[in-house]
Amino acid sequence: MQILGQIPTPPKYVNLMLDEVGYQEQLLGKTFIDNSCGDGNILVEAVKRYISASKKEGYTREAIKRNIERDIFGCDIDKKAVNTTIKRLNEIAGKEELYDVRWNVQIVDYLETDANKFDYIVGNPPYITYHDLTKTQREYVKKNFISCQEGRFDYCYAFIEKSIKSLTVTGKMAYLIPFSIFRNRFAFDLRKQLLEKLCKIIDLSGIDVFPNRTVGTAIIICKNENVEEVEYIHEENKPNQIRKLAFDEKWVFETQPIAEKKFGDYFTVLNSVATLKNEVYLFEPEREDDKYYYFKDEKIEKAMAHTAASPRSRRTNRNYKIIFPYKINEQNIERIKEEDFQIQYPYTYQYLLKKKKDLLGRTLDKKTTWYEYGRSQALSSMSSEKILIPMVVSSKLIMYKEEADTIPFAGYFITCKTSNYTLDDAKSILESQEFMNYIKAYGTPTTKTSYRISTRDIKNFRF
Repeated sequence: MQILGQIPTPPKYVNLMLDEVGYQEQLLGKTFIDNSCGDGNILVEAVKRYISASKKEGYTREAIKRNIERDIFGCDIDKKAVNTTIKRLNEIAGKEELYDVRWNVQIVDYLETDANKFDYIVGNPPYITYHDLTKTQREYVKKNFISCQEGRFDYCYAFIEKSIKSLTVTGKMAYLIPFSIFRNRFAFDLRKQLLEKLCKIIDLSGIDVFPNRTVGTAIIICKNENVEEVEYIHEENKPNQIRKLAFDEKWVFETQPIAEKKFGDYFTVLNSVATLKNEVYLFEPEREDDKYYYFKDEKIEKAMAHTAASPRSRRTNRNYKIIFPYKINEQNIERIKEEDFQIQYPYTYQYLLKKKKDLLGRTLDKKTTWYEYGRSQALSSMSSEKILIPMVVSSKLIMYKEEADTIPFAGYFITCKTSNYTLDDAKSILESQEFMNYIKAYGTPTTKTSYRISTRDIKNFRF
């Protein structure tokens, strides 16, 4: 199920979306589609409403059956799910004495279908991240959808883009989407397309919409109407009208206080090192002497290993070391030539040599030698005292002050850029209530109380 990105839509939100687009009466002759129907939760309720509205308007069973075959559509790539949907639809129709309905529910990828127009599009698109897409899927959506041409896009971007373009002149759309599309920088082109027809956002980020899933969600309502404002609703709060012109690179729904100073002007905020093979470089020493660390059947020269830290390792008191195949000259990081590495650090070299095949399997930066880290990010700022923070922040930001020679291998780290402020100042700024309010406004919800933030978010914070 999850490989296909299928997460069944709970009945509460099926009904909410159908209500929001007014799918209740005068439905005959109005086309409807759920373009990733799964087991049919949305289609079943839509057909119930279609039959009920038709009966109230006095249509015969034969007319209702004929119009259902013309007006109701669904599709999914999962044969089993489609068969389940048709079985459920037949059960609904049978209760109304509508037999042998030829359902327009097909085993097909909506993204590859012709661009038909629909009066109602209601759905819950596949939640598949860039990393979980196959190479074929990536190449297809990259080629065919503007929203998927840059960076690490999600599969649902293509569904949203195509659905927006598939509305009739009076068409209406309700989609249950990942909240991350409002904040993810790779969804910028999608947001530009969406904004034209967007008229309402129902923010569900503080609600567990899907059982046993911690994905933040929202419902978007789109219409082919030229409106200047978007209605925004979050939980029980009073609806807020936001002018479309107010939406910036990221969509933020709460006004933040304006302050003079920007955090990034005084502090660097960087991703941790990217070895692209942590299982090779990280180890926990079983013992040590003056010259070497020992683990399993290996020994590593101490000059080639540094203390390694992540927010999780600090929280759990793990004693990690990391092989650091570089030289630190004062505060500069220098590369080591392979012949020098082999002579000066023979045990570390031989250990990495045994892992060479795995290390060459990484996608390396240009001019990177096989035994170096896969990415050179963060290396230039590594040899300074630093603060280590997580990428996901809950009700309180937990920070760890690290020595200059400690290598962060997960999370973000912060160093001083100028002499105006110290790391203690940075810690005080990031512990403030103002920063927590900022995280809630600019971060991407991952649970009811947790938010994912980026280095850019932190640097842009004003204090």
